[in-house]
Amino acid sequence: MKKRHIVFLIVTHDNCPTRSEAPVFQSSGEYRLNNPVSTVMISGSNLAVTVNANITLNQSSGAIVGLDLSTDQVLTDTLLRIPSFGGRFFINPTNKNIYVPDRENNALLVYQYSVPGTGGLPISFSAVNVPSPISSNLANAIETDENPCSVLTAQSSIHGDLVLVANKLTGSITFIRESNLTAMDMNTDSQFNGKRLFTAANIGDSSNQFPARGLYRLVADSNSNLIYATSTTSNVVHVLDPNDLNVEAALDFSVIAGSTRDLRGITFDGAGKGFVVHRGLKSLIVFDSSVIVDNGIDMEVVVPTVLATIPLGNDPEDVVLDNGLLFVSHVGEESIYVINANNYQVQSKVYLSEGADPVDLFVDSPNNRFYSTNFFSDSISVFDLASFTFTKDIM
Repeated sequence: MKKRHIVFLIVTHDNCPTRSEAPVFQSSGEYRLNNPVSTVMISGSNLAVTVNANITLNQSSGAIVGLDLSTDQVLTDTLLRIPSFGGRFFINPTNKNIYVPDRENNALLVYQYSVPGTGGLPISFSAVNVPSPISSNLANAIETDENPCSVLTAQSSIHGDLVLVANKLTGSITFIRESNLTAMDMNTDSQFNGKRLFTAANIGDSSNQFPARGLYRLVADSNSNLIYATSTTSNVVHVLDPNDLNVEAALDFSVIAGSTRDLRGITFDGAGKGFVVHRGLKSLIVFDSSVIVDNGIDMEVVVPTVLATIPLGNDPEDVVLDNGLLFVSHVGEESIYVINANNYQVQSKVYLSEGADPVDLFVDSPNNRFYSTNFFSDSISVFDLASFTFTKDIM
């Protein structure tokens, strides 16, 4: 077991919550939505899963809870308490595992869902014990580096199925073998196990121990099978090759952004175009991703070809692409912009009714709706996909 390296942080409004100085449990209340950090639909059902981060510490724990999308209700009977300060989670529908970053304990929590659930519930959740947990009290927790923020699974021809965890403070990726839920030690430093992301621009630079600090979002490009990692503290998007676990390239957007930084959500159309949210520029940058491939040369610094820059509103956060439409959330103005992915024109600007901080989006095309997970208003907003209008809040 590696030496634990615990850091106490002040809460920051970056929508990937960090630890507070000391827990202050305010009230028991009813366990429903409580600083929800993200929501994921369960394929083949009318169910979704939300993770409560409990960053304001107004309840005794965080939680995983189910949603019934046919009735837009929180299934409170399904709620399973988990450690507070969870990050953006990921569901693998093949093995039904749920991977939740635990930013309080610097760990990845592993749970499993069942549909239908136990005891007549539509869905239920249970913890999955791992071979080397960080403590006896957290039997389902795999050690990561500091401040795990985002999770993704990937297939590697060399290493098999992997779980990737982006660690914000150390600028590293923890690689976990999904077959045995064991972390791969990628670091000679006894305090860390993740792979630090270096490029040709900073390798050998001892003055910057963590060049990729600020890692925020992990997203796969299905066209290239490469993994993209955005950063809130730089203009660099690191591109990882899951086969050899190396940095394939680093996309440097400084040419258009200058010293203005903060890259957030990112998505791809599967046909050679990438879309990345630049909060500092208040823009959605469209770039040519077709040329970013495994060319046998690692750690290249690449200036991407920018195809368009689409103006956005205050504090843009998440971006989702569905059926030729881009949905971009804005935490600064409680809005969602709907943008045509082909001509880059804004189709509609939709404003939340009561919601605050729409940090996460998902689209339910079969039921003609889209949703925002609202971090600070403890709610999920529902919108009509045909008219781009607000419908209701789930609370």
